[in-house]
Amino acid sequence: MDGKRICKGCSTAVAKPIVCSRCGTASHPGCISRAGHPVRDGKFSDCITATASTSDALSQTLLDSIYSIIRSEFAVFKKELLDTLRADFDKINGDIQRLSSRIDKLENSELRLGGVSSEEEVLEEIAERERRSTNLIFFNLKETDASTDSNITDLDLVKDILEVMGPRDVPNVKISRLGAKRRDSPRPLRVSFPSKHEALAFLRDKKKYSGPVKIYLDRTPKQRRHLSELQAKLKVVRDAGENKIIRYFNGVPRIVNARHNAKNV
Repeated sequence: MDGKRICKGCSTAVAKPIVCSRCGTASHPGCISRAGHPVRDGKFSDCITATASTSDALSQTLLDSIYSIIRSEFAVFKKELLDTLRADFDKINGDIQRLSSRIDKLENSELRLGGVSSEEEVLEEIAERERRSTNLIFFNLKETDASTDSNITDLDLVKDILEVMGPRDVPNVKISRLGAKRRDSPRPLRVSFPSKHEALAFLRDKKKYSGPVKIYLDRTPKQRRHLSELQAKLKVVRDAGENKIIRYFNGVPRIVNARHNAKNV
């Protein structure tokens, strides 16, 4: 082409081109804006600087992409970490609740055993309570006298009371007076039922009977001592103005607020 250059803007031969001294790009003066080359004051500018600027722009774009990826991955990691921590917290919280429940059971066992110390004493206390679990104690039940009340027995009086306490059939019970006979007051009467279930069923219905006879569980000496101590504590807190009462939880007496919903037997 006789040494002519090709215009970068229109792809035709150019006799008097504008040429970049760095890369050799040529262009008609009128095509310089279409040559795809940095231009300044109607001439090609330093393409090395322009390339560096383009490179900087590309580098920034790459950094932005990398930052976006890292931020996205961190968000996923953060969520997974939080989920793991929540699961661990739930497990720890469950373990704490189970430990708390075990502590409560141990404390209840201590209350039920009334402070017994040795293993042998514990076993003896458990066995004694089991033996007494089928019994109820009747207080203030008049003792019959064969010389004056020949047709009425203690058993007759007991059955009359049990018939008042519930619509169920009166079971075959055994009775025995406790202690030496006294002139001024009747001795307590132990009433033994065929099963613990039947004894508790009649005990729950004792409110249906409104006579002078008082009916209670057959407690061991340790149970009676513990109840006595609890009653003394109750008096102290009541004297201090607190509205407290004694209620039973699974057969264990405790001092609670009067409004506490629990069984009192």
